[in-house]
Amino acid sequence: MKRKMTRYVCLGTLLAILPMMSVSALAQEGGAQPAADPAAVEKYLASLPEVVATYDGGEVKSKMIVQIISAQKEAMRSDGAFTVDAVKGFVYELAGLMLDQALVVGEAKARGIAPNNDQAAKELAAIKGQHGEENFAKLLKANGIDSEETLRQRIAERIMVTDMIKKEAPVTPEEVKKFYDDNPQYFNFLSASHILVRFEKDDDASRAAAKTKIESIQKQLKEGVDFAELAKQHSDCPSKEQGGSLGKFQRGQMVPEFEQALLKLKKDEVSGPVETQFGYHLVKSGGEDTQPLTEVQPRITEFLEQQKEQQAYAELIAKLRADEKAKILVEAPPAPAMPGAPVGAP
Repeated sequence: MKRKMTRYVCLGTLLAILPMMSVSALAQEGGAQPAADPAAVEKYLASLPEVVATYDGGEVKSKMIVQIISAQKEAMRSDGAFTVDAVKGFVYELAGLMLDQALVVGEAKARGIAPNNDQAAKELAAIKGQHGEENFAKLLKANGIDSEETLRQRIAERIMVTDMIKKEAPVTPEEVKKFYDDNPQYFNFLSASHILVRFEKDDDASRAAAKTKIESIQKQLKEGVDFAELAKQHSDCPSKEQGGSLGKFQRGQMVPEFEQALLKLKKDEVSGPVETQFGYHLVKSGGEDTQPLTEVQPRITEFLEQQKEQQAYAELIAKLRADEKAKILVEAPPAPAMPGAPVGAP
């Protein structure tokens, strides 16, 4: 089972790829966690080899990994995550991330992609502004980064890699159109207004009283009283302030009884009393609208770019690890046992 990366902030590790990342103590998912064991962890860290990963023409050293863990060990202890198994997972994953960083940065340089120093300087300034001088200095130290210039270089490398991956994964107008056509559920919206009479209690008497009231409101509608006015006067839903309007929403967002009643109505038609867990409703259809492709094209393009870039990055890493004969030289953490599984079970 893959361990989660959740709490411990790490600027340096993946800045060649991402603007920020969080690295967790990699505590095992599920089940009780073993008690923190600082002495055993320190012994394990002291036993790490100088080089934790290699590839043709380069290596990853353990010094930065140990520095990151040492700077964050108090937070890890407070979470009960300062155990040998958790830290082994931390070391192993960081070694892999740093290895991948070195490989993709080298590949970007080999392809002649130049760093965008102006953009890197702007991003560095934004990070400093976000954290403030004092916290920014602590953040650098906690992530094994010795200076602002080192961080700026990491940011520039990340931009290089991003530019390279984008070239690997262009999104065409045809792909955007296909996604739009194949996924109408994301772009079709219902709209409705309603008048709600809640049950004061969950008993037959309250239900009967609510039904009597909703039927009285329904009678006034049939006599020509305006729906929005009746909603403002009688509805128990906050939407009463908007004349009962619920705005636009996708299918599946309302409780089934409400949506089933709505889908049977023509635009501007009003249902009879509809019972849901909230009470009795009178539902007025606002019809169904579809967002035009021109309106959602930027959002679809961004989504598809992210998907393709993730896939392209994973494929590139796999290729580079194979081509560069990459190896991680530290022990992989033990896999968490399934709850209730016997000892030694797969």
